[in-house]
Amino acid sequence: GTLEVELNYQPFSWENKMDNSPKIPGCYFPLREGCRVTLFQDAEHTAEPGHEAIVTAQGESYEPKGAWREVYAAPTNATQFIFITGWSVYTEITLVRGDDVEDTRTLGELLKEKADEGVSVNMMIWDEYDDLIPSLVGTHDTATAEYFADTRVNVKRC
Repeated sequence: GTLEVELNYQPFSWENKMDNSPKIPGCYFPLREGCRVTLFQDAEHTAEPGHEAIVTAQGESYEPKGAWREVYAAPTNATQFIFITGWSVYTEITLVRGDDVEDTRTLGELLKEKADEGVSVNMMIWDEYDDLIPSLVGTHDTATAEYFADTRVNVKRC
């Protein structure tokens, strides 16, 4: 079989919005401005010949980044807030591994520490409906909610 995917990136324009509002009704967390999104080609990607010719919108040479190192750096360096949404958030995972890694904290430990430092940590996780059979599809939703119970980490199951 064949899978064909086409992506078309277009600059955001208020004229393309029906109501000229970026708000989405019924959201759990308030709208934030000034956020950025990083798209990754692969989880761990190294530069290959030809990448040096790619220039970013800021006029800089494109340098591929490792997703797990970026995912680790974001909460580690957060000073105000952390928002995580996920189908499966596993608190026992170590985000970066290898001989050059000194920090061996799990995701759960890292998030609790950041919350204790005063960073607002908010998570919206999948609520697996059938809790009679724990982790039927492996979302870890009950374990994640229990792990953060009685901590400063805000968890919303939905």
